[in-house]
Amino acid sequence: MLKISPNLAVGLVIAAGSALSLSESWAQTSEPQLAEATPALAICLASAPYGLDPARGATGSTSAMLSRAIFDTLVSVDADGQATEPRLALGWDVSPDRLQYTFRLRQGVAFHKTSVFEPTRPFGPDDVVFTFNRLLDPAHPLAPNGTGTDISEVISAVEALGNDQVRFTLKAPNSGFLLLLARDFAAIQSAEYGERLLTARQAWMLDTNPVGTGAFSVAKIGSGFDAVKSQGPRRKPLFEVIASSAGPVIRTLASIPVLAEKNTRNLLKSISLTANAAYWDGAPYSENLVIDAEPDIAERYGRLVRGDCQIMPGPAEADIEALTRNPDVGVTEFAGTDTIYLAFNTEQAPLDDKWVRLALSEAIDLDALGRLQGPGGSPAGALVQDAGNLFAVERRIFNTDFAKAHLADTGANLQNLRLLVPVSAPGDTAPIAENLAKAWGGLGVNVTINKILWADMGSKLNTGDYDIALLAWRADSADLAQNYRMVLSCDTIGKTNASRWCDKPFMADLKAIRDAKTQADRVEGTRKIAQICR
Repeated sequence: MLKISPNLAVGLVIAAGSALSLSESWAQTSEPQLAEATPALAICLASAPYGLDPARGATGSTSAMLSRAIFDTLVSVDADGQATEPRLALGWDVSPDRLQYTFRLRQGVAFHKTSVFEPTRPFGPDDVVFTFNRLLDPAHPLAPNGTGTDISEVISAVEALGNDQVRFTLKAPNSGFLLLLARDFAAIQSAEYGERLLTARQAWMLDTNPVGTGAFSVAKIGSGFDAVKSQGPRRKPLFEVIASSAGPVIRTLASIPVLAEKNTRNLLKSISLTANAAYWDGAPYSENLVIDAEPDIAERYGRLVRGDCQIMPGPAEADIEALTRNPDVGVTEFAGTDTIYLAFNTEQAPLDDKWVRLALSEAIDLDALGRLQGPGGSPAGALVQDAGNLFAVERRIFNTDFAKAHLADTGANLQNLRLLVPVSAPGDTAPIAENLAKAWGGLGVNVTINKILWADMGSKLNTGDYDIALLAWRADSADLAQNYRMVLSCDTIGKTNASRWCDKPFMADLKAIRDAKTQADRVEGTRKIAQICR
């Protein structure tokens, strides 16, 4: 059995000028917009997004937040994170064999009018077909690289039916199909805009000048700070952010041809969004939204207290006490799905011995690792986190004496374990790596920490040339079974399965969840695999 640790979930958000929780202050409503003008809202984040095309696979909370502000999906996940509800699709019908889903589409929904594009028609079936064809067909002229999803394994075809319906045909019944459509990469794009970019040979603009149907459109992008002075707290909510955020577990990041990823990130250090007054679900209550990326935490903190930005996620632990005493600042803590994950290479001796993996796991103090991540860090309740903690499992015990005894029983020689650590992953993994090396050193194990760029991690994992990999991600899907499949299935070895673990009974359990006919069966199946992977 695979032994995994540590799993850490971290989330802390600071919002100046409002004591509302994150979900309350960012929830989209359908009430009419206030007549009086509202101040712009600036959010100071640690990093810029890799790009604004959600089809590439949004990476990190910045990309997720922007994707959900700019775009809509056909369906969304409900508050419990286990069921779907209509968005651009008004409803759907499922064929008796569960192979065809026919969606009835919302009418009169407008795409954004921007400085580079003015649509001539509203959203329709052709846009759905365009959105998914570029995901399904690697030869599509606008096919995104590095989407990190195997949607082509699920969907066989997408076709327009008249002016208000679209039909998806699946390769096999799949109980997680609707949850798949709720993910960020499935955000609906404009076919008309795509055609114009192809004609102009400007495909890269999907990453820097996106066009969606969401509550906000992109007004300006820049490479420097764009401060917005606060004029008081927002009187009404802004827009919806689902608790589970962005990103496939691991992949080699690649950009749309013509524009390199590094250049994209430099272009997107400051992003100004403007409210979509014609938004079908009700205009947002902040007329402007500004995203500013600043890696220096002290500078971000200074901008917050000066009023240059109103929201700052991830403060330094040393600043929290002062912030809680500041009457103009509201501090909100919430459970997130940021995960730091240690994957043992089960194809590599001596880690192919489950007792060696158990011994290394028992030597790790998960609570101490959680403290390294600040006040919000804590051991995860399961390998794949869910916002509601529905599938929490019993934690592995921390006992150095047990670890030494189990390791001695194996007779394994662990004089040079290679620990692969990304240096630019979501979250700072360096302190975690150093703590692990120290803990395993207490067992007489010598650890070499090999640092590698996050963008190069995918190719390194593909070779299997490592003993242990320390990874970080934020799950973007409420379909926990799909996330388990990405992390631990046989067919994702060399891709997203960093442990290179393959177990046929486990694969059968995953298939049973996919084939489940009821939500209750699906939940029970997910609970079972969570226990297996504890």
